[in-house]
Amino acid sequence: MIIQQQLQTKNDLLIKYQKCAIKIVDDLDYFVSEKGHYDIVHILNLKEKEQHSPPLKDYFDVIITEEMRNRYFDFIDPLLEEIQLQLKELNYLSNVIKVFLDPSEQKIIDLFLIRIRNKEKFICGNIKRLGLEEDISKWIAIDFFKIHNSPVNKQSNKEFANDFNKVCEIINIQLYYKINELPFR
Repeated sequence: MIIQQQLQTKNDLLIKYQKCAIKIVDDLDYFVSEKGHYDIVHILNLKEKEQHSPPLKDYFDVIITEEMRNRYFDFIDPLLEEIQLQLKELNYLSNVIKVFLDPSEQKIIDLFLIRIRNKEKFICGNIKRLGLEEDISKWIAIDFFKIHNSPVNKQSNKEFANDFNKVCEIINIQLYYKINELPFR
């Protein structure tokens, strides 16, 4: 009975970690997704320089108004808060599940967590920096747009996806071993 409870606890923690990791990856990927691109274009009322199909994503510089700024932050703030809460939970769960992992798996989990933190700092930090700017007359919509579509952000996505796949593999292996370790089959 004790072994079954321990295995159930391990299983629950691994699944909770996996769900949290998937959620934060999805939320961070929003910033480089087509949906994120579409939302920002419409919130900031960006207009393309040339009508082209598919869109060239080359926009006129639009001066940000107070209303546009408020719409943007009303839209984006809940997402940023959610990402930061998920990051705290993922950090906690990473430390807890390491008990079940060997050192090489722990390194992969640590690297994944570092990449998530870096991506979160890049996105959330830049957005918050723009939000703290007092003189909005200096703002142009393209500054907001660049955060969402930064080449640095997109390049890190490849490494990020690779690390995420490795983490999912580790979790799945641990869950598979859990089933094989059951003494009461």
